[in-house]
Amino acid sequence: DTQYNPLAFPLVVCGLALALGLAQRVPDARIIRYIGRNSIVFYVTHWIVVFWSIRLLDAAVPGLPALVLVAAALASAVLVGLGVTWLSLRVRPVALLFRI
Repeated sequence: DTQYNPLAFPLVVCGLALALGLAQRVPDARIIRYIGRNSIVFYVTHWIVVFWSIRLLDAAVPGLPALVLVAAALASAVLVGLGVTWLSLRVRPVALLFRI
């Protein structure tokens, strides 16, 4: 059973700091700017995608290392975020879900 561990919080913060530092060094950062411009979509969708991708992958392939689960969850969150962003830019009812 995969559960949230509060002790992982410092690792998440360090991972975000590392990701931000690396992102500043990317020569062609169009994808990062795209994600930034549409960050509300990623913010709203990422938690449910992370939760379910870890649960489903852990159930499908028991015993996977936590790092594999987290990497798969991150990839899933980015891919779903990109897909929902694409939809929100093309389908008005989807776009309305992310209007403030």
